[in-house]
Amino acid sequence: MPPSWLLGNWFITYSNQELYHVFRNFIWTLTRPCADDVCYSLDATHLSDLASFQLVNDTQRPNATYFGYSLDTAIAESAYHSVPTGSLASQNNTYEVLSWGYDSLGAAFVVVYETPAMSETVASLDIFSRDPAGPSNDTLDAIEAGIQRLGNKNLIDLLTNVTKTPQDGGRDNDPWPSCNATCRTNGA
Repeated sequence: MPPSWLLGNWFITYSNQELYHVFRNFIWTLTRPCADDVCYSLDATHLSDLASFQLVNDTQRPNATYFGYSLDTAIAESAYHSVPTGSLASQNNTYEVLSWGYDSLGAAFVVVYETPAMSETVASLDIFSRDPAGPSNDTLDAIEAGIQRLGNKNLIDLLTNVTKTPQDGGRDNDPWPSCNATCRTNGA
């Protein structure tokens, strides 16, 4: 995978992770970390990881957007250890890109395996897309067939519980997510 290919905004469109189904309009934003207006090079081993989402049943603030920031460090090709900052630091985990490419309609997609975090989450299989609707149906079928062909029982078991996540257009008119100095500390 080219170093810059994963950078940018990704919609979390399918997952077996129950937590991701409590969130709606979940966007995963990966950028090069910057400090004092100096950014890491494209081939650096670190990524700034910003998760932004709304909550499905938020009656108090239904259109509020919440953020979580992490610093991801490459540990192998296409695999990263993700460590949130501040009070969320114990929620670290590792993710690996299993597959990436473009669907039959030309939208980029990526398939990711995540280890459980310390917050009692389970391991997950996630499908991200540059399109909030997710990859095309024939591409989803090809992803499923590819995972089946791997023959990894754990991945196949996760795949059986992968379902569409809530993307309802509630952030369509918002600017792309960004993270200031306060955000980068997760409010610590």
